[in-house]
Amino acid sequence: MPNDVWVILLLRFLQGTCAGYIAPAQAYGIAMIPIAQRTRLLAWLQVSTNAGSLAGAIAGGAILDLLSFFWINFGAFIICTLCALLVFFILPNDLPRHASSNCVTSSTNKAKAISSINHSVIVGLLTVLGLLLMSRMITQTPFSLYVSSVFNAPNWLTGVAYGLQATGVIVSASLWARWFEAHNISHALYRMVGIIAGCFIVTLLLASVREISWFIGLYFLWGILLGATTPVLTALISRSTAESKQGYILGLVQSISQFASMVGIALGGGILVWPGLTTLFLCVAVMYCITLIITLKMSYSSKNTNQK
Repeated sequence: MPNDVWVILLLRFLQGTCAGYIAPAQAYGIAMIPIAQRTRLLAWLQVSTNAGSLAGAIAGGAILDLLSFFWINFGAFIICTLCALLVFFILPNDLPRHASSNCVTSSTNKAKAISSINHSVIVGLLTVLGLLLMSRMITQTPFSLYVSSVFNAPNWLTGVAYGLQATGVIVSASLWARWFEAHNISHALYRMVGIIAGCFIVTLLLASVREISWFIGLYFLWGILLGATTPVLTALISRSTAESKQGYILGLVQSISQFASMVGIALGGGILVWPGLTTLFLCVAVMYCITLIITLKMSYSSKNTNQK
């Protein structure tokens, strides 16, 4: 095991590079299902991601208590190897696209339909996606310090509160997908405004409560609302993009998501310096307010475009 910090950083960078495989994996899944089911697919992928993160954190903590850090890395190696074998031997190839006259006509019609969508809508959706992830990740670094300082809560209760947010996403994402998947961009944005307004209200309440039981319940509710954000917006972006550009746009979504997460984590660290730990969730609420204004403007513009 390398002990040099730069070697470890290089290995972590390579690990992050491999994580970029998520984008082509999403594109593969989209190629295998009807367009109408994309929201549901991306929701289930979000559920799988959160369930895996939750299970991995629990398993990693148990391994670290019983063994050493080497076995965490070795366990990750075994899991990655199993995933590679499953992909190689079990998953079918995506269907080739034959250039028949019917397919050409269908592709032309789809291209015309997509070209009618203003590209600024896609840029706006990417912006909203990034802002929502940024808002969510602000609490990543200071969360445990906030709970222990404000509520004087033990570490296990902090873990419960943190895990309940992921649980909220897990139990709600597929249900939100069913609620959104039958609607066009204009109607979906109208509903997304309500979700973001809900996140704004919940984070304001989180900033004001001083009872741990209320805090945990609200944190779970926040997770439920978050289940309607990333998968739904990713599906809207995918549906607004030509079939030949799915890999590119999903890769762009992944890059923006990672960048927004890094910015959110950095902002969370900055809040510890100024304006202070006690304003953590108030700052998150301000971010949601900004996102809400942008989404309202997009929803209004999309509605006017459909009426013309």
